[in-house]
Amino acid sequence: MVVILTDAQEPTTDQVIDWLRYFQVPFYRFNSPFSLDRLTLFFDDAGSLQFRTRLNGQPLSSEDISFCWYRRGGFKDLPEGANERLVNAPIQLGEHLRQEYSISLNAFLKILFRRPHLNSPFHAQLNKISVLEAALEVGLSIPATRVISEKGELRRFQEEAAELITKDMEETKVLTLGPHDFVHATSEFKKESWNRLEAQFFPSLVQEKIAKA
Repeated sequence: MVVILTDAQEPTTDQVIDWLRYFQVPFYRFNSPFSLDRLTLFFDDAGSLQFRTRLNGQPLSSEDISFCWYRRGGFKDLPEGANERLVNAPIQLGEHLRQEYSISLNAFLKILFRRPHLNSPFHAQLNKISVLEAALEVGLSIPATRVISEKGELRRFQEEAAELITKDMEETKVLTLGPHDFVHATSEFKKESWNRLEAQFFPSLVQEKIAKA
């Protein structure tokens, strides 16, 4: 069984899945944000740590997985429904439970990526500034890029690059507020956004928009 961790709007995943279907390879596709619940960790007779769980509602056992592809995406910071139950709980309790969950989630991921795999969330936490620097060092071209925290500087940059996009400097995160999940995404900077901007704002990555081929 091939496990694919991706998101719903990721066309290259669809192309790979077309080939898996063609070759009749069984697979499960999980779209971010990933929700892990009913997790059981146990040692098998050989002393190897294994798991049984539900990922995005789908029963999943480590013993059934032969390969894993991490394309992109992130896990929720608590099991399904836990955030709602912690709304009125002490802050320290919420922090403690998130740390407890983080440890069990980390163990789950280590088991999952012991299998043959392509990419890994353990190696996905590269900030985009470092990636852009590395690209320039090997001779690749990059779009015009700024990290900006002032409205005036943003206006000057827009005069140089007609169309702009903004994105996170780190990998995509899933924010859970009550019953709702929010995923950061690359966004085109619209002219109507000017009126909502303050003179100074949190440092943000802005790039020239490059049309995709």
